[in-house]
Amino acid sequence: MYNNALARLEFEYPTDFDAFLAKPCGFPLLSRQAPIHFKLLGLVKELHLRAFMPYLQYQIICTYNFEKIFHGVTVMSEVVRLPSQLQQACIIGYSRLLQLMPPVTFAWLFDDPIQPECQDTDSCFETFRYMRQNVWKTLQGPHFALADWDTTTHTLNDEEMDLCEDCEDAAKASHEKGRQQIFSSLPWGYTVDGREFFAIAQANDERTLDYIGRLPTDSIDSIWPEIRDNKGCYTIIGSKPVGHVTQIFDVCKLLELRPSGWNCRSTSTKVFNMKIYSYHFELSDVPVGRFHNVVSASNHIVTVGVQPQPRDDTCKSYFSGFTTFTLGDIIMGWSLRRPRGRPQVCT
Repeated sequence: MYNNALARLEFEYPTDFDAFLAKPCGFPLLSRQAPIHFKLLGLVKELHLRAFMPYLQYQIICTYNFEKIFHGVTVMSEVVRLPSQLQQACIIGYSRLLQLMPPVTFAWLFDDPIQPECQDTDSCFETFRYMRQNVWKTLQGPHFALADWDTTTHTLNDEEMDLCEDCEDAAKASHEKGRQQIFSSLPWGYTVDGREFFAIAQANDERTLDYIGRLPTDSIDSIWPEIRDNKGCYTIIGSKPVGHVTQIFDVCKLLELRPSGWNCRSTSTKVFNMKIYSYHFELSDVPVGRFHNVVSASNHIVTVGVQPQPRDDTCKSYFSGFTTFTLGDIIMGWSLRRPRGRPQVCT
């Protein structure tokens, strides 16, 4: 049973944005499948397979209303419910998606979408105006937060779409970037000594949730598309801006915040100092200080940086294809590299 469930997880639930794009489309969940998917979410929590949790929660909250999430789904006289912690995670995810849709997925509608090289300013202006007026009337529900460009424009009535090539290409690129940011912002779950935590990526300081802690970016705002968990102990953060390097946060530091007996009405938020409370692997072999992806090995105390930059002779790690960090003692972090040669893809 476990093997079948794990096979289904690996087949249907992508753990990163590239795998999500490889799916032909987001599939709708049918009510008769509800027990299966609810049980899969429980299995993910039981086996600490956190990499599957964000997209699995996304599929559930896009299909079921709050009543079914709270009270369960009845199929053939069987009532299947989510544990209370997972109910909370789904509600947080639902609210988060609705908050992120306007400023992230649809940022291209509001950030001066007319391009300098626009070939028909009047037509493009009217098209964007039409879309702004109708986007929230038509695109209702959190599933549109990750909808692709074709689905979005078709739902908006693509007969009214009359954009020049430059404006459409720019809007598509912004939409795709927004989808990637949305995917990386889906809640991650952590259970440490009986306490449950959720980690989300956020570029501004707006708040609608009660955040107990924040880990700020560096001197420039950095989008964190890579947030990975390792065995419920560390959060591994990767980003593409130059000099960001790989950042590792000890989740156990959260246990010091609002311990048992804390005031339930407290809304204080601790801002962690990155230089004190997190660890940075600044490798001389990666002069630009960034990786394309960060991958966590769930069964081992290692994490892997993939495709470092620059991709030339100045970056020694490029010739290995990836750099591996041990997390046994993150203060003494070290890397393993394959022999010099063409990058290899290992399975």
